[in-house]
Amino acid sequence: MSEQQGLQFVGGDIAYYVGKFIMAQPPNFFVALDPVKTIADSNALYVSFTTSGVMKGIEIGVLVAVGADSDVTASDPTKYLFSTTDVIVNPSGASNILATALQSAGFTSGMPAYVVAYPLYYYVSGIGSLYSNYLDHATGRTAYTSLGAPSSVIRLIVP
Repeated sequence: MSEQQGLQFVGGDIAYYVGKFIMAQPPNFFVALDPVKTIADSNALYVSFTTSGVMKGIEIGVLVAVGADSDVTASDPTKYLFSTTDVIVNPSGASNILATALQSAGFTSGMPAYVVAYPLYYYVSGIGSLYSNYLDHATGRTAYTSLGAPSSVIRLIVP
C-alpha cells in the first residue's frame, strides 16, 4: 500500500495530478556490498557488490542509496540524499557515483556518507524493469516501494 500525505484539493484551486505507478512485488534475490572494493577517491564513490539467489544470465537491477546517517534507507525519501537505479548486474557489479553528483545532492567534501544497496528488479524481456516508486512531493525524491532486503550499510568519506 502507498499513501501520499499532505496534498489538498479545495474547490476552485488548480487540480494537482499525483500520477500513477506500478505496484510490483519485491524481488527475492540478495545484494551484498563488498567492503574491500567499496571505496572513495578524489573523484567518486565506487560501490561494488555481489548478488545471490539469481539464476545466471538473468539481468537484475540494484538500487544504491547514499545518506548522511547510518539509518539510510531508500524506502523513506527523508533518509537518503542520493540514489541511483542505473545498475543491471548478475552476479556482481559496481556503481560509480561522481563526487559532483553527491555535492549536488547536498554532501560536502570530507562528510561521512552511508551507502546501502537493495535488490530492485528482474529485467523481463519485452516488458522491461518492474519496480514500484513514486515521487515524494515533500522531499522531491523518489520513494521506492518494491525493494528487496537491504545490504549492510558501509560508511565512506565524500571526496
